[in-house]
Amino acid sequence: MMNKTYLSLAGLYVCALVATANAVPMGYGVAVDQNLYLIDLGGGTATLIGSTGHTFEGVALSDGGVLYGTDLFGRLFEISTTDASTTLIGDPGLGNMEGLDFNNGMLLASDFLTFPSIYQLSLTDATPTQVFTSTVQTGVIRSMATQSDNVMLVRVDGVGNQSENFLNAVNIDTDTVTPIGDLGDYWTAGMDFADDGNLYGLSDEGVITMIDPATGSSTVVGDTGDQFWLDFTAIPEPTTLVILLAGAGCLAIRRR
Repeated sequence: MMNKTYLSLAGLYVCALVATANAVPMGYGVAVDQNLYLIDLGGGTATLIGSTGHTFEGVALSDGGVLYGTDLFGRLFEISTTDASTTLIGDPGLGNMEGLDFNNGMLLASDFLTFPSIYQLSLTDATPTQVFTSTVQTGVIRSMATQSDNVMLVRVDGVGNQSENFLNAVNIDTDTVTPIGDLGDYWTAGMDFADDGNLYGLSDEGVITMIDPATGSSTVVGDTGDQFWLDFTAIPEPTTLVILLAGAGCLAIRRR
């Protein structure tokens, strides 16, 4: 009886440790050198995966773990996260698209106009369907991150009194643009929300920042070196499945 009690307590202790463990936020990044990297967003380490053979301006990871990218000409590819090999899906015919992210299973991409539009791209043949058109001149969209079901955060080359590193909120349901604020000294080439709830930015100088989505202010949290990043996409925490399995194990131990 006592052995069973100790086993139960030990099992619950292990479950508690696993369930409270925080995974380091990670991302897949593409650089001007045409390589794909695995990036430690917390520490700044960039590990080479392989050469894509293309200059990718935007990347986005699906809920199913499939990585997609748009190249310098706006063509859509699937990118292997194992060896960086690519498969052409199609050409939307919209030219360069640097903002790319998933929203409710839809792959959204922004065109490269000063009155920008956002399109849903078909994952089968890259056919575009327009979902937003700006009625105000914002400057071109350089990077894009999903904040909610109807709001996309976009980093633009601002116009008027805005800086060339400015953050806006785009409501794709109402076609409205809300200015947020200047992103600071580091040119934000890519940004995305990680599973820790924070918005991270990656610059053309290798600097990793944490961005306040309410004000646009940014704080340096890491540095990958002198890498000229073009975009990155956050990876869901690998511990999610482990925690779920640990939870099931805890229930089993309690039943014993």
